[in-house]
Amino acid sequence: MSQLTIFQRLAELTAAGEPFVLVTIIATQGSSPRHTGTRMIILRDGSVEGTIGGGRLEEEVRAKAREVFASGQPLRHSYRLGADLAMCCGGGVEVLIEPIGNAPRLLLFGAGHVAQPLAGIAAQVGFRISVVDARPGFATVERFPDAVEHYSEDPGDAVDVLNPGAGDYVIIATHEHSLDEALLRRLITRDLAYLGLIGSFPKVARFRARLRSEGLNAELFARVHAPMGFALGAETPAEIAVAVVAEMIHRRRLGPKGGCVAPLAELPRGSRAPAESPHPLQ
Repeated sequence: MSQLTIFQRLAELTAAGEPFVLVTIIATQGSSPRHTGTRMIILRDGSVEGTIGGGRLEEEVRAKAREVFASGQPLRHSYRLGADLAMCCGGGVEVLIEPIGNAPRLLLFGAGHVAQPLAGIAAQVGFRISVVDARPGFATVERFPDAVEHYSEDPGDAVDVLNPGAGDYVIIATHEHSLDEALLRRLITRDLAYLGLIGSFPKVARFRARLRSEGLNAELFARVHAPMGFALGAETPAEIAVAVVAEMIHRRRLGPKGGCVAPLAELPRGSRAPAESPHPLQ
C-alpha cells in the first residue's frame, strides 16, 4: 500500500467515523525493514492495512495497539530488531502509535435503572454508547438520548452484530440472571478493555462456581469486574453509575497496570452490598 493510498484510506475511515490506530515509524537506527515516515493502519478488529516491516515487529505493534484502543492515549515505543525481536535486520525502530477517532465503545447489555444514568455519565466523559434490550420500549432514543445505537433485539444476537473486541467496554446488566450468565459465557473469553457484571456477591459467586465447573480457565475470571464499580458504598442507580464510570475511567487512563482486578466474587470490591445481603436492585 503506497503512502498516497494510506492517506486516502485515513480520509475514508475518518469520514465513516470508524476508529483506528495509526502507526508511524518516527526514527530508525542501522538496518531496518522500512524507512522513517512509513505508516500503517490497525483497525479495531486487529486487521492491518499497510506495513511497517512485517514479522515480529508488526506482531508487537499490534499488541501495543490494543492498549492504545483501550486507553485512548498515543504511545511511543522503541524496538531493537535483533536483540528484542530476533529479526535478522539487526537495527532499531521507534514508532508512534496514535488513536484516531477513538471514542471507546461502551456496550450496555440491559436498559434498566442503572443503565440510564450510566449512559448519560459515560457519554459526558467520552464514551460512544450502544444499548441493547429486547424488551419493547426500553432501548429507545427517548430513554437513552446519549446512545448512538439502540438495539431492541435479543442480546445474544446483538453480540454477533456488535462483535465486542479490543478497546471495547461492556456492561452486563439485564433484567434476568439467566441472561446475564449467558452473556458472561459469551464475553468472558474476549479481549475487552473492560467487562462489568452487575449483581450481588451471592449471584456473582454462583456464576463463578458454575463456569468453573464447566472447565473455564480460572484466569479468565480476573478479567471481570464483578460486582462492577469502585467501592463507594453506592446504593441508588445513579450512585452505582458513578462508581462504574469511575472504574472505567481508571481502566481507560491507567490501563491494566493501573490496578489489579480481584477474581470474580472472591474479594469484597465494587459498588455492591456485602456477600450476605443481595444488592437492593437485584
